[in-house]
Amino acid sequence: MLNLPGTGTPCISRNYHAVAPGNLREIGRKNAISYYEYTFPCQQYPSHKYRAYSHSYLTTLSLANTASLTIMPASMEYVIFSDLDGTLLDEGYSFSGASKALLELKKHEIPVVLCTSKTRAETLFWREQLGLNTPFIVENGGAILIPHNYFPATYPDAKQDFTTITLGASYERLRLALTHLQLQGIKLKGFGDMSVSEVASLTGLNFHLAFLAKQRQYDEPFIFEGKQSEGITHATTLARQQGLRVEKGGRFYHLLGNNDKGEAVLILKKLYQQQYSNITLVGIGDSENDLSLLSKVYLPFLVQRPNKTYASPDYIHAPGIGPRGWSWVVKQLLDADQAGFPRAPEFG
Repeated sequence: MLNLPGTGTPCISRNYHAVAPGNLREIGRKNAISYYEYTFPCQQYPSHKYRAYSHSYLTTLSLANTASLTIMPASMEYVIFSDLDGTLLDEGYSFSGASKALLELKKHEIPVVLCTSKTRAETLFWREQLGLNTPFIVENGGAILIPHNYFPATYPDAKQDFTTITLGASYERLRLALTHLQLQGIKLKGFGDMSVSEVASLTGLNFHLAFLAKQRQYDEPFIFEGKQSEGITHATTLARQQGLRVEKGGRFYHLLGNNDKGEAVLILKKLYQQQYSNITLVGIGDSENDLSLLSKVYLPFLVQRPNKTYASPDYIHAPGIGPRGWSWVVKQLLDADQAGFPRAPEFG
């Protein structure tokens, strides 16, 4: 732990060593909380920044009256937004190929934000398996879930385990729209038309995870039972007439509202920006429905699909299928000085 010079007040940090007193300045107020930026010289980094927050009754602030301040690290180097299926998870739903990379990220305190087409229930399962405590984006940008007290500046009085920011159309609306497509002669079948056993058979998930996959709120995956080439154009047109979209994922097509992963990433970007500085946003995906995510980050990576192709000729191509490509990306980030990747001047 680092102490504020001259006070003995502990600071949450990466154990950097301050070598001289720093400067403290107010940077804004919100919800009866004042926010301060504390800059101090240290041996590892010439001018490292931390942000502090305190109740606004501290009308004057100096190094002599900071005993009630909490100092938050404000110079996280990267925030990684990652898809799950086909990216961090392989075809057999294993992340073993990325386990060492995940440990390195934890050691360097680099947050991984899951950005997936999976449901809240599924993502909570995988979040626990991966040992993550970060916000996450579900059902192709249908909602953002933020853990309690993760962004205290924005949600200081949150009572629930998660604050939910809803962006997508309701599942009831999507099911009605899908039924309309079926009545128009398009031969397709959604998750809502399938039993848990059918979902398990189609996806390769075990029964429990298939059950979680059916707990949908903002996105309806579906398959074509007729000629896909004929059905996709018709389905896309009819969905658009209802104010909805059809998007292609790694395994399924998806019927959803006007939300996407990129829109959700931008919202979280602003929240991170309110609390931290000097962050480079990184995105990792494998499919067409990840492209909106990649378009909103500073360092966008596509990993290879099982057939060793990429979903787009654009963005940075990571050599390796799924988790192996994911691990390659992490190695490049941690070796950024040697790799020559540019850093975002401010927030990607």
